[in-house]
Amino acid sequence: MKSKNKFQDALSYAKNTTNNIFIEEQIGLIIQDLNDGKSISEAFTNRNLFDEITLRMLIVGENTNRLEYILEDLQNINKKQLTKHNEDFIAFLTPFFVVVVAGIILWLVLAIMTPIWELGSFIK
Repeated sequence: MKSKNKFQDALSYAKNTTNNIFIEEQIGLIIQDLNDGKSISEAFTNRNLFDEITLRMLIVGENTNRLEYILEDLQNINKKQLTKHNEDFIAFLTPFFVVVVAGIILWLVLAIMTPIWELGSFIK
């Protein structure tokens, strides 16, 4: 993070690792803006990749020469948000899976018990 070139290299690596064409194009445009002499915050602000808080934190980090720390903070914030979204998604899916498992168990019980009940009716 000490130099712009390292940041651009990191963006190039990120661009090459993504499978999302839109993100790849946007990162390419950010790299192009940085090569044209724009600031990091300005290059990111011109693209629709990040929310307002992230962009403002980038501006503050660049203006105060604490961009490394701001990026670490953003990483922690994004990790927490991702964890929260994953937990919410799991909480959303749990009732569905309970119903599916209950349906499978019901089917198994009926598959086993139906012949037994039919045998009981033959005995009478």
